[in-house]
Amino acid sequence: MAEEKLPDWNLMRKTLLFLLLAFCLLGCCTQLSGVAKYSSVHRADIIDQETVALIHSFRGRQKVFCTGVWVTETTIMTAGHCVRGLAEQLAKDEAIEEGADPIMVAMGLIEVVPLPVMEIRVPYAVKNEVGLGEMPSALHQSVVRFLSEDHDIALLRAVGAKSLPVHRVAELPRRGPGVGERLYVVGHPGGLYYTHVEGTVAAYRKGVEDTEGPFLQVSAPVWFGNSGGGAFDSEGRLIGIASFMTSVPVCAFFVHLDTLRGIMAGQHLLKLELNPEAVEE
Repeated sequence: MAEEKLPDWNLMRKTLLFLLLAFCLLGCCTQLSGVAKYSSVHRADIIDQETVALIHSFRGRQKVFCTGVWVTETTIMTAGHCVRGLAEQLAKDEAIEEGADPIMVAMGLIEVVPLPVMEIRVPYAVKNEVGLGEMPSALHQSVVRFLSEDHDIALLRAVGAKSLPVHRVAELPRRGPGVGERLYVVGHPGGLYYTHVEGTVAAYRKGVEDTEGPFLQVSAPVWFGNSGGGAFDSEGRLIGIASFMTSVPVCAFFVHLDTLRGIMAGQHLLKLELNPEAVEE
C-alpha cells in the first residue's frame, strides 16, 4: 500500500498570504486610492478656479454681490435673480447720478424702471486676481447670454475670457450625491471672497412652498453673496447653483443638476439626456 502524502502546510500558508496581499493591492488599496484622489486642498483649488465673483462698481467702490461658475471656457452660470437685481441697481445708480435723492431711491419712494437685462454688462473677477487685500487687481466684463423665465438661472458670455489667467471649466456628473453625502460650497458671503464651507445633501425637492423645482436642499451655512455659486461633490463636480434660503437655519436651496444640464443642452453647450429619476421627494 502506497504511503499517504501529507499536505505541505508551509506551501499552503505562503499561498494564503500571497492571496491576501494580492486582494489588498487590487481591492482595498484601490478603494483607498480612490478616496484620496482629491485632498481637501486639491478640491478647493479646483473649485476656486471654476468660480468667479460678480462685482458691482459705483462711484469708485467695488462690491461683490453674487457668485458664478464657469460651465464653458467663455460661459459663466449664475442665478437669474443676480442679473435681475443688477439691472435694478444700475437703473437706481443712473437715477442718483442724474440728481435723484439716494435715500428716496433706496426707500423706493422714487419709481425706477430696471434696465433691460439683456443689455447690461456684468463685471466679474477670478481667483488669481484677488490679492491678500481681497480687492481684485482687475475686472472683466460679461454680457447676458440667456435668462431662464422658469428657473433661477442666467448664462453670461465673458468678453475676452481667453486672455484671462488659467481657469477650469466645471464638470457635471451624471448623478448628484445621495442624501446624507458630503458636498462643498464656495462663494462670497457678505463680500468675503472665496469662502469655502462643507455640508451635506439634506434632501432633493420637487418644489419648495410655491416655488417649482426640482431643488437640491443643502445643509450648509449659505448667505447673501453665495447666490449663483456652486455646490460641488467630493470630486469637485458641479451639482447645483445657489438660488434661495428660507427661515430654517443652515438650510439653502440650489437649482438641481438636471435643470442645469437641461439648460446647457438647450443652449447647445452640451449634449446629455436628462435623468428625471434622480429627483426624490
